[in-house]
Amino acid sequence: MARSETIQVRAVDHVVPHVSTVPANKGERVQLYVREKFAGEAAGKPVVLMVHGGFSPATLAFDVEREDYSWMSYLAGVGFDVFAMDMTGYGKSSRPKMDDPCNVRPAEQKALIPKTLPAACKPTYPYELVNSQSESDDIDRVVLRAPTRTYWGWNAETAKKLKQPTLILVGEYDQLTASNKELYEDLGSANKVFVAISCASHFVLWEKQHGPLHRASGEWLAKGTFNGAARGMFRIDPQGRFVAN
Repeated sequence: MARSETIQVRAVDHVVPHVSTVPANKGERVQLYVREKFAGEAAGKPVVLMVHGGFSPATLAFDVEREDYSWMSYLAGVGFDVFAMDMTGYGKSSRPKMDDPCNVRPAEQKALIPKTLPAACKPTYPYELVNSQSESDDIDRVVLRAPTRTYWGWNAETAKKLKQPTLILVGEYDQLTASNKELYEDLGSANKVFVAISCASHFVLWEKQHGPLHRASGEWLAKGTFNGAARGMFRIDPQGRFVAN
């Protein structure tokens, strides 16, 4: 799929109602924020759902509106109907217990004194906010089918059960590079590709190598290949070229 530089990409924001399974507010009605981007008409286009691994709203990660950094806009421009969702506790989705400043970690409460808090206080909810099951339930509510999206519970036996075609893209300076190589080796998928991105870190989507990241994902989603290959270990060089490992 070739991207047209003149095509207009449209953004539509959705709010999906949900009955929470998050331990902090189980059973309560909440809202899950979802952004959609597409070019032309959405009907009939292949669908992509982007879900962040943690610590960031999805739109901040995948839809940076600066120059050509928006991953969502790139995929929409090459023919996909692209969605990105905020999990419970992130971005514009419901954030249970997070409006109470006493639930901020003690070290961070200092920054809230005295304007927000008169003094340090004990948390009113000193437990986990979400867990792997509640996050799978969030995704299930949005797409009616919950894929695995977390490292929690991952091991070699779990990886062997995964048969779907899988592309792993990781920056060469990412601290998760070694574990992602192990994941690649353990995957039970017949079609699997590992790509190390030169001059990139864990935050490659905000770095100069974001363009090759976009192109690689677009080819994989459209054709199931990286530079024409459906299996193997490769790298993206400092100039953004796809090369053998």
